[in-house]
Amino acid sequence: MRKFRRLFYKYIKCLEMLIAIFLTGAVMIAGFQIVQNFILQILHGISDFDFNSLLGNIFTLIIGVEFIRMILKPTSGNVLEVVLFTVAKSLVLAHSSMNSYLLGILALGILFAIRKYLFVEITPLEHELLPAAQTDLAAHPYQKTREKEPHEPPVS
Repeated sequence: MRKFRRLFYKYIKCLEMLIAIFLTGAVMIAGFQIVQNFILQILHGISDFDFNSLLGNIFTLIIGVEFIRMILKPTSGNVLEVVLFTVAKSLVLAHSSMNSYLLGILALGILFAIRKYLFVEITPLEHELLPAAQTDLAAHPYQKTREKEPHEPPVS
């Protein structure tokens, strides 16, 4: 049974890598298309330039890159960044009511508060996979270990 789990885990990792490769290709193609459309708009005149469309496409690329990072290294930090960028995109590009803006700003505030105060760097799966010597350090990523400085006697 354990051998089956390892084989299944390797299969899933390969599948994730394949998805990440396809997504990387799609992001690259979309990036080239954005540059191409931008150059064509400059050549044909800036009077019909749609900045919101350009900004939306760039935000989509950023979210795509963050999503690829999340697939390749699924940590809670990467997931939180994808959600942050998605909420920020909808907040910047959506032209809706003040209530929607207020909810978006509250959502961003809650996400930043989670990131600052409740953020845990290590997941339970990572805890199982890490050796025991690394788990104590990884469980407290913000706690810096200090080496004790030698105590010098006061100079008189």
